[in-house]
Amino acid sequence: MSRSLLISTVFLAELCLGQSVRLNNTASSAEGGRFNWTVFLETDSTTLTTIEGVVYTLHPTFPNPIRKVTRGREKGYPLSSNGWGEFTIYAEILFSDGTSETIKYWLDLSKTNRHPEGLKARGDSVLHRAGVTGRVDSLKIDALSAGNTSKYLGHGKWEWTVFVSASDHVLNEIRHVDYTLHPTFADPIRRVTKREFEPGKGFALKATGWGTFEIGVKVEFGDGKTKYLRHRLRFI
Repeated sequence: MSRSLLISTVFLAELCLGQSVRLNNTASSAEGGRFNWTVFLETDSTTLTTIEGVVYTLHPTFPNPIRKVTRGREKGYPLSSNGWGEFTIYAEILFSDGTSETIKYWLDLSKTNRHPEGLKARGDSVLHRAGVTGRVDSLKIDALSAGNTSKYLGHGKWEWTVFVSASDHVLNEIRHVDYTLHPTFADPIRRVTKREFEPGKGFALKATGWGTFEIGVKVEFGDGKTKYLRHRLRFI
């Protein structure tokens, strides 16, 4: 199935399947800021017996991004891999009657305890890496968001800037921000290390293009804590 056809069938599949079949995932911290994760189906046992496999389509930066799983029915046909960013996974569910349906799922790497041993999972955490001082309130980190500005250049082309927004105190404790753009961009994963932008906003990335898409945003703090965001690029 081509990617364009795959995407066009997603909404029909969601309408047909409703909440009877869905995707879920687990995640665990790995070295170098990466995560080990497993995605799998969740459904009732009767529906599961009618499914013969799942074809997962991962982000195109993965080697062999289209992966078919036909084993592990009792576990929901799990697929395990490793990476540092969140993205949309497309799952084509293969039924025993020869039909198939495709659903989509945003891989959630927050489903793990990423806090260093000895720090509290909620509340204030002491920043301990070199060059970082002070404390960051987790509630303020939770208020972190992403946005964008845009300017029309003519001939259907736009210039846009994506950024993260938070209190200046929180922004000052960010080590860097990684943006995952549409795979049609050259070097779709781009890191911004400079804070400068304007009060309450920072780590801006500027680019040009013709269409809108969902941007993955990975914010890494000086203590190793990571916040994942999604932002739908808007032309306004």
